[in-house]
Amino acid sequence: MESRKYSLLLFDLDDTLLHSSWFENGIIQTLGLHPLSVTLEKNKFIEHMLHVPQSLLDMFKEGELTTREFTRARWRSAFSHFDVSPKTELIDEMLISLFTELRKRYKLGIVTNGIYDPK
Repeated sequence: MESRKYSLLLFDLDDTLLHSSWFENGIIQTLGLHPLSVTLEKNKFIEHMLHVPQSLLDMFKEGELTTREFTRARWRSAFSHFDVSPKTELIDEMLISLFTELRKRYKLGIVTNGIYDPK
């Protein structure tokens, strides 16, 4: 049986509590596997992912976007810096693939210190 250093992965909903290289490594691996993103500069993509436009954050805080819609908009925004406009289904496919693989090896959770309800 394989020995693992970690059994639980926590995702910080608003990127204020946790910062870890495993997050960046996971995104880089996911981007490297998908035909839509394989040629993108991975570190630049992550930079855009981590700097969410304030307008998206405001819409999320006001309840104008669900958590899923916010996640899609965040990825779409990062892709837009490379003049790539993926359809919603493609973003969902990438995210489902990422989390499906992670769930096989880890328990997953979400943490936040945000002052809004992330429904």
